[in-house]
Amino acid sequence: MTVGVVFVCLISGWLAVLSVNRIAADIIDKEYKDKAEQIAEAVAGDLDPEDVLSLTDTVMDIYYGLDTVVPSTEWGSDAWNEYMSHYEGIEDLEVFQRVRDQLRLYQDIFKVDCIYLMNYQTNAGNAIYVADGAYGEEACPPGVVDSFAEGIWPDEDDAPIPATITDEDVYGWLVTAAFPVKHNGKFVVHLCVDVSMNDIRAKERGYVVTTTLVMILLTILLLAVSLWYVSTNVIKPVKMLSDTARNYCAENNDVVHHAFEKLQIGTHDEIAQLLASMKQMEADMNSNIDTLVDTKVALKKSEAKADAMQALAVKDALTGVRNKTAYDYEAKKLRADMADGFEEFGLAIVDLNGLKKTNDTTGMKRGIFPSKGSARWSVRFLSIPRYSVSAETSLP
Repeated sequence: MTVGVVFVCLISGWLAVLSVNRIAADIIDKEYKDKAEQIAEAVAGDLDPEDVLSLTDTVMDIYYGLDTVVPSTEWGSDAWNEYMSHYEGIEDLEVFQRVRDQLRLYQDIFKVDCIYLMNYQTNAGNAIYVADGAYGEEACPPGVVDSFAEGIWPDEDDAPIPATITDEDVYGWLVTAAFPVKHNGKFVVHLCVDVSMNDIRAKERGYVVTTTLVMILLTILLLAVSLWYVSTNVIKPVKMLSDTARNYCAENNDVVHHAFEKLQIGTHDEIAQLLASMKQMEADMNSNIDTLVDTKVALKKSEAKADAMQALAVKDALTGVRNKTAYDYEAKKLRADMADGFEEFGLAIVDLNGLKKTNDTTGMKRGIFPSKGSARWSVRFLSIPRYSVSAETSLP
């Protein structure tokens, strides 16, 4: 049950982490999109429209004058190099350098990856770079064509392009937004802003990993504490009660026990209540055992007294010889044996002459209990299979 509860907590925690991460990612994405759109609009409105119009016309005149367009996917090939040779000299123009310097200035101010001017030819599926504010080899020369079937396209030539988040092999996570640059109210070109989201995505992954590890550690800790608690407060007390109950009467079941009385459980729960009930049961059993022991002692005394009385009932008080009652008992037992098939028995008759004279002259006690050295007589009879009879006495 504990493992099941922890498993449910683990799954719930994991879903909570994913949900929180998704919510946080949505908030961050919105902030980055808003930032890209705001920067694009601000820079587009601050550029020199005369320079932008002049540079755009220069680049697009060359583009429209060429019969064949080679896209950037063939970058470095002979065909691409020949195509790009038509745009040579544009980067040396003062107007290009002024526009590029402005793009770099805002790029550094807003700390974005890249700000560039792009002319979208939606019908042809081409996007032509007019100027790129990137530094070094990362900058695309004027005239470079990105040709793709799916991408960031304006709904209309003079409409802003809402921010879009992409994950590319070369640049990674980017949020891109574009805003039209106009001259005297007439559309000229789109100013595009690329904001890298690689760092924030790495932080998001780190957050998920860190949170997951913390959750796993907390789960392990929770599991350990739960198992310790269950073992201490449930399993151990129950086992203690079970062992005590199993060994309660193992040695002697007719003596007073105090096994449950010695146990202590401080959980104050149902197990503690069970122990209290078992202690009460033990006290009741001990009381019953005391009563039974007293009864057993009384019965033994009664039995001993009855046996003594029985013995006296079949013996002569003076001579100690069994009387007529004993004779009747033996006769009855002999008849029963004969009925069971034991028909062999013997009978001995002994006559003592002069016993009355001895009693009369020396006294009854002397006749019944002769002294040592007197004449002896004996009778031994062993013919009955189940009985052995022996008698011996002496006469004066």
